[in-house]
Amino acid sequence: MTTGDLVVHDPGRMTFQLRPAYAMALARGLGVGEPMSGMCQHVGWLAKVEDLVVECFRKGGGVSFETFGQVVWGSDATTEPYDLDTVDPMTVDDVLSLLPDVARRLESGIDVADVGCGGGWQLNLLARRFPASRFVGYDLLDRSLEPGRRVARSLGLTNVRFEQKDAATVDGSGKFDFITTFDAIHDQARPDLALRGIAKSLRAGGTYIGVDVSGSSTLANNLRAPLAVFKYTWSVLYCMTSSLAYNGMGLGGMWGEELAQKMMREAGFTSVKTVHLPANLINCYHIATVA
Repeated sequence: MTTGDLVVHDPGRMTFQLRPAYAMALARGLGVGEPMSGMCQHVGWLAKVEDLVVECFRKGGGVSFETFGQVVWGSDATTEPYDLDTVDPMTVDDVLSLLPDVARRLESGIDVADVGCGGGWQLNLLARRFPASRFVGYDLLDRSLEPGRRVARSLGLTNVRFEQKDAATVDGSGKFDFITTFDAIHDQARPDLALRGIAKSLRAGGTYIGVDVSGSSTLANNLRAPLAVFKYTWSVLYCMTSSLAYNGMGLGGMWGEELAQKMMREAGFTSVKTVHLPANLINCYHIATVA
């Protein structure tokens, strides 16, 4: 880092100091509740599956979510509870800032689902903040839901529950006023079915917001985009391959906003718009309703 001019070295005092501008860049978040220094760890995580992904390029298929859990995060890492007071609420706050009417309705009490919720920290934050509303989180792997369940129990949150469910099987049998996804559609095996089920599951006047990777569906439009290299790398080494592991569509994280909007309209949403927030360099916000 010193020879790369990232760190300033004083040979007399034998000290090393990170340049202030670089220190600020590493400490600043990217709009996803995580500083850039934390996201740098992803490079090491993804390197652990590089050989597996390369083999899939040769022979087909993909690297499953289960394999990522074992190889990348460790077999028990995805079942560890978290401290809800230390997670960054930025993503949840951004969603609520874009949907003030939904925020007001949450105060009164509505039905909410988070599809592909993983450990469910966003859902638990919402459940604690809006005790009059009712929340349910769905995820493909039951063990991924355990942290959310344990945190909810420890905090006495009786208005939230977590259920094992493939996003592709969400079929409208449950009706919700508000549905969220946080980076959980593009890497589904069947994102088209997931979006169709979400559209069917909204009550009249309900709202869906899908927080997803920002970018164009056309490669040429992303050549000068901030963090495009990181986004495509993450897409190839995780999002795309995890979908292909289940014989999925393999769209990857860089499926792009144009394709996302097209698939949402085909799923039955009558109104679809995409919003960007200047502070978020990773995600955009797809907001959709059904007439």
